[in-house]
Amino acid sequence: MRLCFADVALVLSTREPAYLRDNLITIGITKMSAGSKTSPGDYAQRENRTENQFDVNGSRSVKEVAEMVKKHGFEPIWKDWDSTFTGI
Repeated sequence: MRLCFADVALVLSTREPAYLRDNLITIGITKMSAGSKTSPGDYAQRENRTENQFDVNGSRSVKEVAEMVKKHGFEPIWKDWDSTFTGI
């Protein structure tokens, strides 16, 4: 995929176990989630939590994932554009 479609994002989610994420980052993964929430509405509300939509295998914190990314010689870049759209 990387050779044929160099600009296409290759994404790893928190559904993947740590050992897989740690090894696949070296082959050109461009996006990797960390600290994700998987219950419907979980980012908007703190009470009345529902069950997760899917199992999360990545139990590391955002800081731990960022350290792993740095250890492999890459720079973590954070999504920081939400406030432009939400005004928060």
